[in-house]
Amino acid sequence: MAVYVSDLLRLKNFSETKLIAGRQGLGNHISWPYVCVSFPISPWIRGGELLFVAVEHVEETDLTNSVFWQECRDMQVAAVVALLKDGNEDKLFVMPWDVSLVSVTQEVTYLIVDRNTADEKSRHFLENLLFSPTGQSGSVEEIAQFYGITVFPVHFICIFGVHAQAQNTEIDRVMMQVLRHAVNDLNPSCWGSFLTMEYANNLLVLVFNRTEEEAKEAKEAIADVFRSISSRYLDTELYLGFSRIHKSHDEIKMSYNEAMKTIFMLRFNHYPSNILHYRNLGIVKLLFELNDTRELEAYCEENIGCIIEYDKKYSTDLLMTLKGYLMNGQNLVKTSSALYIHRNTLVYRLSIMKKLLGHNMDDAVTMLELFNCILIYEFLQSINHEPKN
Repeated sequence: MAVYVSDLLRLKNFSETKLIAGRQGLGNHISWPYVCVSFPISPWIRGGELLFVAVEHVEETDLTNSVFWQECRDMQVAAVVALLKDGNEDKLFVMPWDVSLVSVTQEVTYLIVDRNTADEKSRHFLENLLFSPTGQSGSVEEIAQFYGITVFPVHFICIFGVHAQAQNTEIDRVMMQVLRHAVNDLNPSCWGSFLTMEYANNLLVLVFNRTEEEAKEAKEAIADVFRSISSRYLDTELYLGFSRIHKSHDEIKMSYNEAMKTIFMLRFNHYPSNILHYRNLGIVKLLFELNDTRELEAYCEENIGCIIEYDKKYSTDLLMTLKGYLMNGQNLVKTSSALYIHRNTLVYRLSIMKKLLGHNMDDAVTMLELFNCILIYEFLQSINHEPKN
């Protein structure tokens, strides 16, 4: 687990520290402590540092200079800790003047090293479980004992997917920090143990639980945190996919594949939520097992090909309208509300589809077949990597 600014307030040597301003930075990741001995600071740091500045009088230092604070922002300093003799409470972390700076930086350093070591152990443990050839890595219990990882009988995997609309790697990096901090802040001891690993704009979380009920609670807690983050970062596409809850350690790779499939479908398809559970994939779970998709393509062409062609020709959205209509129980009021269109517009679109299909759209069997075709069509789009509009 990484070390964040909020972790400092739990340390012994920070017991008398006051947070004067910048509460929004409590989630910043700390790379290393750095004692500032000269200004400017940019030649000496690389980003993420916890900056210590010891001064007798704030007014006589660069701390009152806006250029200093802009430099801190530009260099992505995690936080500034000022050791003040005169007790002046400027906008930063403040510590008593007589605190042992060696003890403080040593405590922070030990915490960073411990967290980095724990992260490395988690990463190696997960890599062994998920990516080693079957039968070559030993049992889960043996690997866990080797890395000092606590495991419990029940588990599930969830994956956070990040896709910045501006294709900005810096945004992706920051979002990974936000997500990891949020997961670490859940107090996982209440639900077992959480192991995290980053890769390819995804954050994988393997959660071990004592009971199935505990796993359900942990899932809901993670989903709540994700919803909160999604509501604050609207310029970034975020996805959360869950595997099923499994009761055998031999099924951890299966859990990983299930969670990856949910992220895959969320990334390339229209879902009413950016949270998806594998158990809710429906018929798509079976489609993933097929190697030859030609029959699926023909099936879609026979049943909804006319709607797809109409949408392409006239730049309409009949297929998504039909999906919304079916997902809302063929209720005109609910569907028009969900699609943000007028009821008359919906009726008009349905009349066009009825003519194109030549089917009775009140027939339950016909509508079920159409809905399955839409799901299959979306699946085919996904495996061809055609992103959602």
